[in-house]
Amino acid sequence: AGFSNGASMAFRAGAALAGRVAAIGPVAGHCWVSPPASSTPVPALMMFGRQDPLNPPDGGDVKTPWGIAEYHPPVLESFDRWRAFNGCTEAPDFRTPLEGVREFSARGCAPGGDVRCVIIDDLGHHWPGSPRLLPPWIAGPASSRIDGASLLWEFFRAHRIT
Repeated sequence: AGFSNGASMAFRAGAALAGRVAAIGPVAGHCWVSPPASSTPVPALMMFGRQDPLNPPDGGDVKTPWGIAEYHPPVLESFDRWRAFNGCTEAPDFRTPLEGVREFSARGCAPGGDVRCVIIDDLGHHWPGSPRLLPPWIAGPASSRIDGASLLWEFFRAHRIT
């Protein structure tokens, strides 16, 4: 698992280490790599905040607190890249497991290629369920709507290399 730039590293590690990584859990970061479809799928549970000013869910130009301006793609682009990596061919399912939380689940994936994307409406650029570490003017609001660590642990426990 990884947060922000660490999430991007989780995507990269999953692509490079397919077969040696049981699953990945990127939080608030994009899949910047475009890996070709893998013969060994790597399950992924990604989480994003709807109020994230550093990784806006709909994409757009972002100015970081360090003065860097860059374009960030929509978060569902990362979801779609990982769906393609895991050989998912059908349109994803959408559900609302609880108020303020939306989940997209890939369908028609290669065996073991579970891909999910959770978007939390009242969350900024923070780990879901943890205290705010950056001020709201930089990272938006924190949220305890879900416990991201517990959700990822359940996902990781369900996806083991055998």
